[in-house]
Amino acid sequence: MRQKFQSGLVSGSRRIRDKARSVNRRGFLSAMGTGLALLNTRSGRAAAMQTSRQVDVAVVGAGAFGMWTALHLQRLGATVTVVDAYGAGNSRQTSGGETRGVRTSYGDRPHGRQWTGWARQAITRWKQWDEENQERLLPQVFVQTGDLILRTETNTYIQETLANWDALGVPYELLNQNEVANRWPWIRYEDLGIALYEPEAGVVRARRAIESVARVFTESGGKIEIGRAAFGARSGRKLDNIALGSGETLSAGNFIFACGPWFPKIFPDL
Repeated sequence: MRQKFQSGLVSGSRRIRDKARSVNRRGFLSAMGTGLALLNTRSGRAAAMQTSRQVDVAVVGAGAFGMWTALHLQRLGATVTVVDAYGAGNSRQTSGGETRGVRTSYGDRPHGRQWTGWARQAITRWKQWDEENQERLLPQVFVQTGDLILRTETNTYIQETLANWDALGVPYELLNQNEVANRWPWIRYEDLGIALYEPEAGVVRARRAIESVARVFTESGGKIEIGRAAFGARSGRKLDNIALGSGETLSAGNFIFACGPWFPKIFPDL
């Protein structure tokens, strides 16, 4: 039975529950990480403009962070509205464009092992997404191409990448000059010292991927508003609603601002 999102009247708190488990929405949202801003609101506030609508969660930004967050919250039983000035999958988004590479070679990052684990999970989930939606979302959004890393000599990046792969069980091939020449004859290999091949890496059709998430979200009852969002009424440090370009206000139990590089335009004082 689908979970129901129940509203309470004490301190504006809401919890998502079913008979088997209880999921705390505040805890879920606080774990979303860099790029998301969460402002809790008071319940029962009056609209300040012409008309007002109320949802459990309002998400500003229909890129990768915004759309996936909206879809997951919806699947937990929340009523969710997404607001974006240009819509899902537009060219102004960080997640816009035609393709993005997905690989796990993060030996040059301070938290590379964590990134490697996340990237591997992402590859698995993109494949699952294609399988779950292959009948209605053709063409597929993830294409497994493999990723080839070439260096003149072994360095810290190579060493750390190999250590991360070994620790997490990521499949890879360590190749010599002859193997590279046989498999990729168009590559000049005279100065090649080391080559790593990650067979599970691939490419995501970025714009198409975000559009596909938006489609599943709306077909499941979610709403996407195309228009600019601005701060509406506030009660001290609490945000009561956001003002939409249509003249309406949108009230919510929580607001998520997944704006990427547009963040300073909405929060110029931060």
